[in-house]
Amino acid sequence: MDITLNAEELHWLQVLDTDSPIKPEVPAPIAEVLVRHGLAIKLVEGGLQLTALGRERLAHAAKA
Repeated sequence: MDITLNAEELHWLQVLDTDSPIKPEVPAPIAEVLVRHGLAIKLVEGGLQLTALGRERLAHAAKA
């Protein structure tokens, strides 16, 4: 997987890994990076949701 995230972006990806219906507010520049890489999607009701690719990236980071 060749998506390079900095520590703050990776932190927010971990924060998004929740089943809670209320999604955390991710800072706009970080949200843009996560969405651009397909790691999260913008929800109509607001906030971001982790994608399957985002979960895969977290699993990859945990192994590193």
